[in-house]
Amino acid sequence: WLDKLPEEILLSTLKEKYEDASATVPYVITPIIGEYDRPSIQAQGLLKLDLLSKNTLIQGTNTSGLDEILKTIIFSTCIEHTPEEVNFYLIDMGAESLRIFNKFPQVGDVCTIEDGDKILNMLMIGENEITRRKDIFADYSGDYKTYIESSNEKLPLLIFIINYYDVFQENFAKIADALNTIFRDGPKYGVEYILTTNAGTMRYKIQEYFENKICLQLADKEQYRNILDAPRGLTPSTSLGRGLIPFSEEVLEFQTAFISEKNNVNATIKKVGELLSARFTTRAPNVPVLPKIVSLKMVLESVKSLSTLVIGYDIDTKDELIFDFSKTKITPILAANLRSQMNFIYALIEEIKSLGNVKLQIIDVENYVEFDKLNLVELYNRDFDGVFSRMYTDVTHPIENIYNVYIITGIGKLKGKLNRDTVALYNSIFTYVDRLPNAFFIFADDYESYKMLQIESWYSKSIDSKNGIWLGTGVGTQIAISFNKLSNDQKRINIADVAFSTSIDGQNHVLRKVITTEDE
Repeated sequence: WLDKLPEEILLSTLKEKYEDASATVPYVITPIIGEYDRPSIQAQGLLKLDLLSKNTLIQGTNTSGLDEILKTIIFSTCIEHTPEEVNFYLIDMGAESLRIFNKFPQVGDVCTIEDGDKILNMLMIGENEITRRKDIFADYSGDYKTYIESSNEKLPLLIFIINYYDVFQENFAKIADALNTIFRDGPKYGVEYILTTNAGTMRYKIQEYFENKICLQLADKEQYRNILDAPRGLTPSTSLGRGLIPFSEEVLEFQTAFISEKNNVNATIKKVGELLSARFTTRAPNVPVLPKIVSLKMVLESVKSLSTLVIGYDIDTKDELIFDFSKTKITPILAANLRSQMNFIYALIEEIKSLGNVKLQIIDVENYVEFDKLNLVELYNRDFDGVFSRMYTDVTHPIENIYNVYIITGIGKLKGKLNRDTVALYNSIFTYVDRLPNAFFIFADDYESYKMLQIESWYSKSIDSKNGIWLGTGVGTQIAISFNKLSNDQKRINIADVAFSTSIDGQNHVLRKVITTEDE
């Protein structure tokens, strides 16, 4: 008779003991997780976990070794496979011990219970990737395994781990409910989920989406039979990391392999993480996060022309949102109260100022602009007749390759401050604005004031309602700018520095707007 499995087994020991321990195939993710005992044929063997197109559910008590087996799965996978082959995304609802893998190039990010928004963003990666891969795999029987075997192109296996799923369900119930169809569809497209939980906390219908099932120590011994169809009376010993697993039509006891001696695990993980980071130049993409403040300093390098001004970060993609101010001659920027939104206007002014081929002029009709907020800018807040006379000359006799950009704040009150002759120039400029090749206008105003423009004869001809920016809340209460592709819920979004944009290509966006901060 063979000796019982030892209470402590190291990965390094198994690699020395079994010849096939180091045999790996690219994109075939089967990490070593321990050693099994098969008394029916008096054999013990290397236990690998097949993660290719399979979700994994690991159940056990809080002291059974759930953290340890997850560490082994991650570590064992990462030392054998590149970031091009596998990407991990970790959500740790327990003691946050998985944070230690944050530096591994195969690990995109690690979230904990405090990272509510980031957790949602992380799980959206999986959902979006399933949608994207459905089209990519259409010519490969629609599944990841065939794609990897047949295509010259490759995509990584995405593995999302949620440690203590029962805690996750309690704290993020709505997100958990939305995951059920993703659990079902994900493995087919190489998007997989490994969950740990206490037994009895997950509905059996959901458990059907998890082909790999592992039980460590359970409080109720009858659960081994219910979950694994284990023979009556078969239970694992009480060693840390000891459990039962289906294997070749049997249910076998196994011992989790530890990364190193218990008092050296973290040091080993850190050291290997540093070595892997030095070895690989690529790494799994981080989870995109919406910055709490979008400062001018963050975006200024991306500004290259009027067509690439950055107006903020899209709250869905978490990427910089580019707005093309050269697509239309007039772009309205409106708010319920523009004075409270001027930090965006100041940021926009600085972006335009940074362009070498632009002559920028600010026409401040209602004294919105604080002069000490600006440097080296032509600002006019009086003698608007003279301003429009010079403007007419500039736009009708442009200098080659120089763009004239005019930001007019308080545009709704402008006409009332012009004499009769200047009103004729005003009407002429905006009626025939499309004939002015080097002139572009930004109208910034309170919505109530701006509405006065809509009765002008040139308004509907020269201003496209499908192009513009709304600053702050209240976008659903105005009709000057059309946001017909936003839902009512999107229109009610109320986050700090919220804004909304629409462009003539039909794209509507909700964003966190760029602003100037005190040190800018």
